[in-house]
Amino acid sequence: MGEILATYVLWLLPTSIATALLTYAVMIAERRLGYMAPDAHKPGHPLVPKSGGIALLALFAGLAVAAYFSGLRYICIYSSTIAVTGVLGLIDDVVGIGAVKKVGVFALPAIIPVVLHAYVCRPFVPVINGTLRLTILYPILFIIGYTVSANALNMTDTHNGTAPTVTLAILLSLLVGALTMQRVSPLPGSTLFLLICIVALASYLPFNAYPAKVFNGNCGSFLMGGILASAMVVCREEFLYLLLMMPLVLNSFSILSSIRGLKSKESIPARPVSLDERWRLRANRDGRAPVTLVQLLVLRKPLGERDVVAAYAVLVTISCVTALLIYYGLLHLSI
Repeated sequence: MGEILATYVLWLLPTSIATALLTYAVMIAERRLGYMAPDAHKPGHPLVPKSGGIALLALFAGLAVAAYFSGLRYICIYSSTIAVTGVLGLIDDVVGIGAVKKVGVFALPAIIPVVLHAYVCRPFVPVINGTLRLTILYPILFIIGYTVSANALNMTDTHNGTAPTVTLAILLSLLVGALTMQRVSPLPGSTLFLLICIVALASYLPFNAYPAKVFNGNCGSFLMGGILASAMVVCREEFLYLLLMMPLVLNSFSILSSIRGLKSKESIPARPVSLDERWRLRANRDGRAPVTLVQLLVLRKPLGERDVVAAYAVLVTISCVTALLIYYGLLHLSI
């Protein structure tokens, strides 16, 4: 037990310190380089460093190297996969990737663990209290699920702190499921990998939380989606993950159906929310505006951004607790 605790401390403490230092360094560098973007929901539209996700990209690239030399195969593979996702997100930030192309582009990182066979093709299904043998289908579903997760997380990154908050809530829920309701053996190092991701996001969140000192950029938001999909496979909690991701998938489906297909932000004629004279968010009732969760939160009455972010966090927490309760119920009602 003491050796395990020492191992966790050896990995988690440097992860926390490195995340904070890297994020701070990226903020300073982006300010000096003028790589800034206006915060559209605050008076005066203050300029904020564009991409704190670069810090997370550097962190997971470093973790991949450290895990390789430590013999932690799965942590190395999935940290590398997450880092590649961040690189693609950074390319999207700098030169732009078409909305349709993003679906295919962000499936590419998942090919790394598929080629290296870093997964178990027998997902546990609580309803039948057993596993399904999906030798051929599982890697295909994982590649699809990876790009869905990456793009769904990107669509939640609308306000200060929403993306890392959602990511943390789902990771913590997966950890609870893995520690209390696990019915199959996870991949080696799964708990350590989950804790590394949680500590990294917890150390990063204060920089992006309201009022944001740094934005995530597409680099950060897509990378966070990659973290979630990777955690699902490493922990072998596919069914629970589907329950946890349902609100994000529904949010994405609502946006895509309301704008009638895959479109870039620039090509959408109306924004889902607007600002009133008191800098409160008000639902845009224009039929051309996409239907989003934030729009629904302010549909009844306008809210300040701080209140919207808080309401978003409460809804995500309720959603995750509900998903865990449903999963627990299914485990005990299995046939």
